[in-house]
Amino acid sequence: MPIDVSVVVATYDTGEKLDALLGSLATQTLSPTRFEVVVVDDGSTDDTWTRLQEAATQMPNLRIERIPNSGWPGRPRNVGTDLARGRYVFYSDHDDELFPEALERMVELADRAEADVVVGKEVRSGARTIGAEAFLADRERADLFDDDVLAILTPHKLFRTAFLREQGIRFPEGRRRLEDHVLLAEVYTRTDRVAVLASYPCYRWIIYPDGSNNSDDLGDLGVYFSSLADVFDVLDGADISSERRDRLVQFWYATRMLRRLAPYWFDRWTPDYRDEAIKIIADLAAERVPPRLDAGLPPVLARRAALLRAGDLAGLITRAEADRDIHVRTDDVVPRWEDGRLVISLDATLADADGNPVRLVAHGDGLFLPDDDLHRFDLTPFLDDAIVDVFLRRPKTGVEWYLDTPLALRPVDRDGELVVAASGTFSFDPTDVAFGKALDAGRWSVYVHGDAFGYTSRRRLVAEPPGPALVDGTPVRTQSDEEGRLVVAVGAAVGTLADTEPTLDVAGRGRHARLSAALTHLHVRNLDRAALGFRVAGQDVPATVTTESREVRLDAAVDLPSGRHPVRLLLDATAGPPLGTVYVGRPWQRILTHPPRRPSLTRLVRRGR
Repeated sequence: MPIDVSVVVATYDTGEKLDALLGSLATQTLSPTRFEVVVVDDGSTDDTWTRLQEAATQMPNLRIERIPNSGWPGRPRNVGTDLARGRYVFYSDHDDELFPEALERMVELADRAEADVVVGKEVRSGARTIGAEAFLADRERADLFDDDVLAILTPHKLFRTAFLREQGIRFPEGRRRLEDHVLLAEVYTRTDRVAVLASYPCYRWIIYPDGSNNSDDLGDLGVYFSSLADVFDVLDGADISSERRDRLVQFWYATRMLRRLAPYWFDRWTPDYRDEAIKIIADLAAERVPPRLDAGLPPVLARRAALLRAGDLAGLITRAEADRDIHVRTDDVVPRWEDGRLVISLDATLADADGNPVRLVAHGDGLFLPDDDLHRFDLTPFLDDAIVDVFLRRPKTGVEWYLDTPLALRPVDRDGELVVAASGTFSFDPTDVAFGKALDAGRWSVYVHGDAFGYTSRRRLVAEPPGPALVDGTPVRTQSDEEGRLVVAVGAAVGTLADTEPTLDVAGRGRHARLSAALTHLHVRNLDRAALGFRVAGQDVPATVTTESREVRLDAAVDLPSGRHPVRLLLDATAGPPLGTVYVGRPWQRILTHPPRRPSLTRLVRRGR
């Protein structure tokens, strides 16, 4: 059979972290006869090569190659691409993982869409996911700008091998940063046949707690920004329209230069390193970015650009401090269950670090931030892009799913002041929120994402939990953590049953017991899909289930031998919290839910008289 995919991996001193990647490739649903794994070891000094040799004896589709150390991933990736026999190439880092259906789904989409590139949903664990806005819908033909494809600039994508070879597209080699950006600049200026797979998580980028594989740090500034200049070289030499070139240059200018002039980065850098970075960015902007492109930037970035071009170092530092922690504040948050959906009503306001609303100033036909004294940076053209939305994130894997359509943030008059705000609801059904599929079992955090005028924020939603639910038989528990932030636990049967605050009534004589339990504050949809009952003394007892308002009642008859019998709730063979203990038989002669009091010796003597 032809090989569909060659997974190309550059590795160096990876050690045991390589086992997780190979394990995730060994469990792919795509037949191992239809893909190969090409690992190129860049002259490791630890046991990585030995591990690869051992793995090759267990994985028939694993091919390994060793080269002298180049020090950077470009060379081993190119060697792997040259060795690739698949119709497609997928580039993976050596310490990440693929989800089980990733290769099969990406190949199917690439074939159906006749795509040169498939951008599979990428998530990040150990740090916030980058570019989640690109994965709001599956697309057979995605637009780089309108569909936010450029937000994902990692190489972890599926490329048509013939396309790369025909176009001579390769990673830059040598001591270069942003080698993936250079390759993608080459790709995106030579094809528009780009597809997006958003409905299934494909790639898990793992950030380890020790930060050993976190490439966020810029490192040597000269190397980093000369590599960014390589991207501009590609764009300048590309056979594309001037409009498209301007938009691409503006994107890299905004994301890799102006967004570096922010509190997040200044807080991490020493003053000397910060000042050097600002100077290099200013020089690169003067050399490679026409000033006319500043006009299309969001106001927050346009202000930084103006200060940068003016050489105003102190102004940039002051501006960064003013922009610190601008976020979307939520108020009057009310979560509730409605017909199996968790509905969240909220008010949202663009606010400063102290939580005070960001006030706008009207001048002429425009709207401006209050410290924009010269009214240079009009917010009005960017109002249509100001939004707030809600998403779920599973911390264990980094998988995220967005809810519904975003709410539009708009200027509103509040107590005589003009602020940016929105009111509305978000909702989700835990059985189909993931593109028609149920949420994976586990804990999901609820986040609010805001984007306005160049300010972006992601914060956990603080809310009172609305209580437990049984949705089509699936137990869903809602909780607040120690900081009051909402957590949704799917499949948490024991906790869900405990949160119903169950009560137990027992009646009967002799060994014939009637058990009745009331579960309060429980929202249910399609209760007939949930197998509720009791576990009595280790035996499962089915129950008759009825509902009234928000109360669910369970009733069952059972014959019990003499003795002590603990009773628990039961949901689909999972035992919930203890309800009580039933005591049956002599000398008690009746059923009790507390230990019987035996007759005292004095009472027995009196009875004997």
